[in-house]
Amino acid sequence: MNQMYTFIKPNLQENLKITCDLFRSGVVEEYDEKTALLDDILELKEEEEKVKETEKEKKSADDQKGKDVRKRALENLSKDEEENQTPKKRTSSTNVMEYLQTKVNIENENKREELKLRSEELRLERERFELEREERRERIETEKKEKAFMLQLLEKVLNQK
Repeated sequence: MNQMYTFIKPNLQENLKITCDLFRSGVVEEYDEKTALLDDILELKEEEEKVKETEKEKKSADDQKGKDVRKRALENLSKDEEENQTPKKRTSSTNVMEYLQTKVNIENENKREELKLRSEELRLERERFELEREERRERIETEKKEKAFMLQLLEKVLNQK
């Protein structure tokens, strides 16, 4: 005997409708598991299509709002530009030459300051080098004196024996 399952849908209204249909027809409709799963798949597919459609509508509405906002912003910008537009003065060649001369003067002043700083750094490095050299000489002198003193002590100790 084929195992047939009576499918009970989760929706109460559909259960009542199926039950009423069964009583009217006098025939007991039975669903097997495969039919029930196919019905579930169809329902899920329909729900998915509805969700996709609402998402698509929402996206197109958002896109349209964005286009409207950009359009209004461009309109306002063009109005502001028209109101604020003043005739531009033509720059003469003397102004350009003055600007270039000022720029060159500033660059030259910056280079002079950099050279001064660099020469000061070199001077400080020389002083540090000289100090280190002097410290090395003093250390060597001290070591020589210590060795000489140690040698004298050893000679005294050896002469006493």
